[in-house]
Amino acid sequence: MKKVSIVAEGGSMRGAYAYGVIKALHDYYGLKRVDVATGSSASIGTLSYYVAGQFKQGSRIWEEELKCQRFLGLQNLARKRPVLDIDYAVDVIIKQKVPLDLDKIRKSMTKFIVPLTNVKTGKVKYYDNRSFFKHHKKELFFEVLRAAMAVPFAYGKTVNIDGIKYFDGSYSDPLPINHPYVKNTQRIIILTDPLNYDFNYFRYEDMLDYAFKKKIPQGVYKSVLNKLKVFKQRFDEVVDLIGGDDIIIFPRKELPLLENSKRQLNKSIKQGYEDAKRHGLLKLFIQDLKKSKRAGYYFDD
Repeated sequence: MKKVSIVAEGGSMRGAYAYGVIKALHDYYGLKRVDVATGSSASIGTLSYYVAGQFKQGSRIWEEELKCQRFLGLQNLARKRPVLDIDYAVDVIIKQKVPLDLDKIRKSMTKFIVPLTNVKTGKVKYYDNRSFFKHHKKELFFEVLRAAMAVPFAYGKTVNIDGIKYFDGSYSDPLPINHPYVKNTQRIIILTDPLNYDFNYFRYEDMLDYAFKKKIPQGVYKSVLNKLKVFKQRFDEVVDLIGGDDIIIFPRKELPLLENSKRQLNKSIKQGYEDAKRHGLLKLFIQDLKKSKRAGYYFDD
């Protein structure tokens, strides 16, 4: 059989849906690891705990820790903090409240690919756990996670790694399905947008041209300007895969982008979990995988 990968879209609080799908893969189907894991933005945090073998501990983040105004809320502006406080997510939640074990990510048998967007060029840069820890102090990986989730306007900061500034990787590669380590795998692709998503990016482009061209770095501006266009291209590629061997899981309706109420997050998580449980092709794939010679790798704790 082909190697197996998970590719999970981000999308701020829509990442709760992707978390629900991965929770079903881990808890319901017993898929404890894959060969390659990648995604963008909000889903990078979820995948970090999955790759580290800490998924049960990491579940606290979506189910408990992100349901607070300290992380997301307009009141943060009055306290001179970002609307979406990624620093709180990394420095308090990931480092302290639910400690992510970087040694486990370093030693993981799963190749973990994290896309970032270069501030100067607007182009994608991929970091992975196999090569990163060979050349960097392990604590710097927290900055990779911070950059991966650094939404330009809601967070409003960039992150320095190796002397280069980066921000949210979803602006250059929202779904890394064509990465060389992913392309020829059996892909489990998790969308957080429905198939009837409205791509009205020309109006969005006009708004940005008027409001932000002179106020943000040129690479960020170009990436923001082209994000929906880039995403639509990747989205169309995923839609074309439907009916083939790849497993594609997606919500039926559009989910809120910046709502972290307990009710809404629980609803999104449950929806992702149930969609994965009911997915016919996924069920058949898991059955076949459990009969394969590498079943012990995928399903043993």
